[in-house]
Amino acid sequence: QPFNIEREIICEAHNVTFLCPDRFYPIPYGNWRKYFDVWTPLPSFNNSYGLHLWNFMNHKRKQVTAGSNSLVENLFISYCPKVYEVMVANNQTNITSSTFPKLI
Repeated sequence: QPFNIEREIICEAHNVTFLCPDRFYPIPYGNWRKYFDVWTPLPSFNNSYGLHLWNFMNHKRKQVTAGSNSLVENLFISYCPKVYEVMVANNQTNITSSTFPKLI
């Protein structure tokens, strides 16, 4: 949905602004596995400021696989190309800040 100030800003107090959850969580936590599906066409997420991958819920289950054409792989290719390049070069499938401390 397009930005709508009445819908987005619930309260402004002490320099804190509240936005609708879909600005950072366009895929709700209950559907986190969808990040690992192949999407055709790829969603634009144009109405989001960021994407949360729900890493805690995915603890050691699903992995980013090079060549899988999954949504998460395509997000890394598009928005984190250096991390993706290192991941492929090192044959890594589980991306964490400890794996790539200088890049994340």
